[in-house]
Amino acid sequence: MKLKHFTENWNRMKVENYWSRIAIIALSGALLMMAYLMLNQKVPVVVMPPELSEQGEIIEDQATQSFHEAWSHHVARTIGNVSPGNADFVRASIEPLLAPSIYDQTLVVIERQLDEIERDQVAYTFEPREVIYDDKTKRTYVTGLHFLHQGTDQTQRFNRTYELEWRFEDYRPLLQHIETYQGGPRFPENTLRQGGSQ
Repeated sequence: MKLKHFTENWNRMKVENYWSRIAIIALSGALLMMAYLMLNQKVPVVVMPPELSEQGEIIEDQATQSFHEAWSHHVARTIGNVSPGNADFVRASIEPLLAPSIYDQTLVVIERQLDEIERDQVAYTFEPREVIYDDKTKRTYVTGLHFLHQGTDQTQRFNRTYELEWRFEDYRPLLQHIETYQGGPRFPENTLRQGGSQ
């Protein structure tokens, strides 16, 4: 009688042990799969870049429209408001944002313009009026009034546009195109405007 009871318990324990092993293997596989998915997931990061009036989101190498607009607005205001007293600050603010593809060429242009500002003792101010994001080309246009101040009573005023294009690398914004010119935005043909004002 005891032997029969022992055999039944032994067989039951063997079956439970068999199914426990299968469950452990299945749970281990699920855990490994979850760990793999978590490590390879592109997590959206909610940030507030300079001058952002609404929440922006960046996912490793992509960003929302508001993110493009905010960074473009910030850069246009920084390089559009230059005087002999803040030239070094402007240079230091823009340099870390430049993508390697335009780094050297852009710094040469910035250095030349800053040298002219210091030599001629002139100042520039920029009042942004509109920020336009073109979803097709991924370019942002910041337009506004640009003032050139020479001395105490000489001021020239004209419309100016800053055209910028960003790329994002490991959540870091990199400026890969910048162009500035008088007048309004120069949109490529057949593009739709999407944008707003800051």
